[in-house]
Amino acid sequence: MRKNILFVLGAGASKGAIDAPLGNELVWEHSLNSLLSKMLDNGIADNSSSKYLMQNFTIFLLSIEKYYPELEGLSERFENRGINFADKNFLIRDFKKKYCIDEILQMAIEKDDKELIRNIRWLIFEHLISVGQNCNLYENIRKYLIDNKNNNIYNIISFNFDCYINGQLCDKHYFDYNVSFNELSSYKDLKYSQDNKICDLIKPHGSLDWRICPKCGKTYIRFYEFARTIEQEYCLNDCCKEKLEPLILLPFESGKEIFNRLIDISKIKIGEAELIYIVGYSFPEYDKDIKELFKKNVNKNAELIIIDNIVDSEMASRKKKIEEIFIDNKIEFYWDGFKKWLNQFIGKEKK
Repeated sequence: MRKNILFVLGAGASKGAIDAPLGNELVWEHSLNSLLSKMLDNGIADNSSSKYLMQNFTIFLLSIEKYYPELEGLSERFENRGINFADKNFLIRDFKKKYCIDEILQMAIEKDDKELIRNIRWLIFEHLISVGQNCNLYENIRKYLIDNKNNNIYNIISFNFDCYINGQLCDKHYFDYNVSFNELSSYKDLKYSQDNKICDLIKPHGSLDWRICPKCGKTYIRFYEFARTIEQEYCLNDCCKEKLEPLILLPFESGKEIFNRLIDISKIKIGEAELIYIVGYSFPEYDKDIKELFKKNVNKNAELIIIDNIVDSEMASRKKKIEEIFIDNKIEFYWDGFKKWLNQFIGKEKK
């Protein structure tokens, strides 16, 4: 008998699969690491304003100086970084939790600082689009789903913006986002046929290959291989022609209609699932709505398997948090990481 199986992917899944950044690494690590390729002239870093990322990051530093008095002079220190660019900690020696991007974002939303919110969205996009050269784990799970899609009913809910699980353009198989975009990529005919569908992939926080026009609200999708061309992408609406922006919903932001619909679809997928694999998702405090989404809609008879890679000292508290959400469910915990679990899972399924 076919079983209804749901995979839930969080930041820990992409960290294990493509070394995507976690919360304390997001934006800060990329903005500094990107300087490593810059040439030095007499000990002074190339501070050319032609690099879009550096413009965005400088604007970001100027913005947060207004809210954190102890960081005054941060943008000037960055502009005059010289050979210190190789030191990740030279900007902020005592990096506190409140400087993490999700914390800054929450503050920006509370202050209704729309420019800072937009700036953070771009910086996150620039960071995540640059990672993921090694996607073997995601390729393995794709292959497993393709080989077994007739044996069980599979669905995926991903809270990650990256879309490396989608595979390459030459791959005829695809995941169904369940989103009606106003415009599709001109390459859509290479992939979009019902016979080649792997399963539904629901992304309630958006995706790096989704676009939106900030003026008219028209939505677009691009194959991931072409997602990096966003700086040259403009709305096709003759009355608009506005530059497109990433269609991603950041933590604490209120959702657009497209995201509200994806939450409704998620409720159905969660309720129908008999077996749920939750990979690298910790149900963080700022995702209260997602926590309630699972708590209210999960089938009480569903079995849950939690996969993550955490230190021994955090296991008890994480276990308690999960058990408080899924009070009536049978739960198994696997703390050795996504890669090790996936290798064992695929091996077991083949027997």
